[in-house]
Amino acid sequence: SGCSSLTSINIPDGVTSIENRAFYGCSSLTSINIPDGVTIIGNSVFSDCSSLTSITIPDGVTSIEGGAFSDCSSLTSINIPDGVTSIGGAAFSGCSSLTSINIPDGVTSIGEWAFSDCTGLTSINIPDGVTSIGDYAFYGCSSLTSITIPDGVTSIGYCAFYGCSSLRTVYSLSKTPVDINYGAFSYFNATLYVPKGSLAAYKAADYWKYFAKIVGFNPTSIEDTEEDDAPAFEITAGGIRFTGAEGKAVAVYTATGALIEKIDCYAGEEIALDKGVYIVSAGGKAVKVKL
Repeated sequence: SGCSSLTSINIPDGVTSIENRAFYGCSSLTSINIPDGVTIIGNSVFSDCSSLTSITIPDGVTSIEGGAFSDCSSLTSINIPDGVTSIGGAAFSGCSSLTSINIPDGVTSIGEWAFSDCTGLTSINIPDGVTSIGDYAFYGCSSLTSITIPDGVTSIGYCAFYGCSSLRTVYSLSKTPVDINYGAFSYFNATLYVPKGSLAAYKAADYWKYFAKIVGFNPTSIEDTEEDDAPAFEITAGGIRFTGAEGKAVAVYTATGALIEKIDCYAGEEIALDKGVYIVSAGGKAVKVKL
């Protein structure tokens, strides 16, 4: 604290953890170098660093603790390394300039208020390993248009998605509806997609049943198309690779129908995609795929 005029910091090699509130309120800080040996970013370490626009977290970091980047209102991008297993409460709360963030596969829980009031956030990847989404986790994310809740999630906290006023599609991949309270969502005019065999259960479940439209879909494979008619492609680590497009016009859309890319492609060509649910169209046929 008391570093409001500091613009840059170079943390020396050999440091393994950055302690609680170390750079709290350094409002002029625009850049910082975190050495590779750091494994823990403590509570509120960069909280209120309102001029910080980007930061690289070393691969060795395993824990981002509560409030670590809260109210970093100028932060536009951040890379969370694959080794991170824990994202603490309010870790990115109030990062209003963030538009997207990728949560690593090793994360199992998203803390309370973790991404609350990230008003610029339009997309979020919740990895398959997550089992709990804390209270107010995405509260007030007013630009978020679509979310996919993995089938391993067993707990969705109070007001977890409250105030997500732009939400248009919700994919819940669990065959059994997770118990939620009324405040989990505040806008039920979104379309809720659920596993085909669970449609009746969701339509009867408390609060899930209030969604304006509930649609069954196959969350793990192609829906409503014969296998022989499907666009020929395979899922890769970074998107999809076409194996038999033969010069066809191929289009990839978001789950909400927004065009991502349209090309005349050939076998071996790839389209880079983040994890999520997409619609792939080729030769007059369309399929839904989950990456």
